[in-house]
This record gives sequence, structure tokens and C-alpha cells, in this order.
Amino acid sequence: MPLGSTQRHARVLTDREAPGLAEIAVAIERRLSQPQSIDWCLGASGTFAILRARPIGLHAEDLLEYHPNRDVVSAGANRG
Repeated sequence: MPLGSTQRHARVLTDREAPGLAEIAVAIERRLSQPQSIDWCLGASGTFAILRARPIGLHAEDLLEYHPNRDVVSAGANRG
């Protein structure tokens, strides 16, 4: 379903949410010792979920996934 101009330009995060996401992103980059491309979503409860993080400029086989509930990072595109 295509988005209208208003929706396309609508703000995604509030002023309270943005710093929280930034803290998570910085923590992931520090833990992995390099800049990351991070996919995330914001749940209905207001909690961020990190879907995956991978080094910027690398291929799918170099994909890294961060598991916040287990505080671990797994490497590889098809790890389960």
C-alpha cells in the first residue's frame, strides 16, 4: 500500500524515544568494535527490538545479529 506524502514525511520517533534508540545503537557498535547498519522496530509497549546489526559495507555472509535478551552476538547469515 503506497504511503501518502504526509505519512512519508511523518516523524517516526518521539523526542523521548530517539535518545533511547541512539543509546542502544552506540552500545551495539561498542560491543562489536565497528560501525553497524542496525535494523530495529518499536513495539506497541514502547520497547525497541533489534532485528539485526551488521557491519556497514559488508555482505550478507558477514551479517551479525544481536540478541538483547541473551546479550550475545551471533555471526553468519543463516544462524538460528
